Amino acid sequence: MRKRGRQGKAAAERYVVGMTCYRAGRYARALDELTPLSDRDDLIGRMSRLYCGLSEKALGLAAIREGRYAEAQQHLTRAMRRIGKRADLLEHLAGLHARTGRHDSCAATMEMVAETSSDPSARVKLALTQWGAGRRTEAVMTLTTAARTEPGNAAVHVQLGLFHAAQEHFVEAVEALERAVRIDCEDARAHRHLAMTLAAMGDARGAAVSFQRALELRPDDILTAYHLALSARAAAEAGHPVALRVPELQSHASVEDALPLVRYVCDEPDFVRALLSLPESPIDDELFGMLLAVVERALDEHPEYADLNLICAQVLARLGRTDRAIDRAKKAIFVNPHYTQALVELGRLCARAGRCEEALVYLRRAIACGGDFADVHCLAGELLAQSGQHARARRHLRRALELNANYHKPSEVLAAIAA
Repeated sequence: MRKRGRQGKAAAERYVVGMTCYRAGRYARALDELTPLSDRDDLIGRMSRLYCGLSEKALGLAAIREGRYAEAQQHLTRAMRRIGKRADLLEHLAGLHARTGRHDSCAATMEMVAETSSDPSARVKLALTQWGAGRRTEAVMTLTTAARTEPGNAAVHVQLGLFHAAQEHFVEAVEALERAVRIDCEDARAHRHLAMTLAAMGDARGAAVSFQRALELRPDDILTAYHLALSARAAAEAGHPVALRVPELQSHASVEDALPLVRYVCDEPDFVRALLSLPESPIDDELFGMLLAVVERALDEHPEYADLNLICAQVLARLGRTDRAIDRAKKAIFVNPHYTQALVELGRLCARAGRCEEALVYLRRAIACGGDFADVHCLAGELLAQSGQHARARRHLRRALELNANYHKPSEVLAAIAA
């Protein structure tokens, strides 16, 4: 048991060192520290795998900037093996959701919807359904008609370009995709597909330019970075080098794109509690800042959930926002006045804020509600000792030792009182 505890402490210490290196931009050292942890099945292992992947991506982008394209490919390939095509913390936590496609059974329904719907995406959905059912000519005709009637709809031109490319009609594909990026120059997907089509035609330089634009719009896309390295290398070897502007490594987290995670937090609050058990590290602002946004979004939908209010308080506390954490913990108690865990947390938060009398009130309420725990009595004893109420402090400290004879802190406080 003691050996397992030492191993856990060593892993936690290594995790913190690795995250410190990652945050400082020392990505190779971060890999050295985190790779031995990445085989673990626990949360430290999963987070280590993510940041190993992010470190590989950072090294890959640096190699692209310096024209070391073969090395960039190696780093980006390893990044994708670890964390997939996206380098997004939020998506990593939310997980991937599989799509199903029963094309034949819904094609007729989609045709009726497309005929009557004013939604511009209806024609694209119909074409995809026709394509999936093997009716490729009809799918292309559906989008060709839509491109004439809706010339400003970039999505129609993107999908038409993809259909042409899938049939190796590359000239038509490039025309459709170039039209799409002219309509919507911020569409990373259109730029990426244009780049892939140009690469298939042997235009490595044009592909590199389009991949670069796609990566600027979606810096978290590891696969696009990988293809940029491939095309830039091919262009350089053909005597047509490209001056690249590679974006800096950054984290993108959109709560709007993480509704499955919001729902998961509502249904499984222990998920966030597990993250709160991670050792404090330099990535806390990124990780818990993102989690705070997710939890607050969940609270918008369910303000009456005492669990969510408490979790929000704990995330705020982890971010050092003690006053806001106290307010949120009070909301948890307002919802459930006998919520022992929330009363204990509120007592701790008030103690941290120097509001000792208030802390004692909540700790006493927690004990009365069943929170007869050694650490609760110890904290109450410490606060009473600080205010000179030694007799009451001794009662709590002795009770802490009754509950846990191996708990050293109560003995230390008792010794200090006796001195």
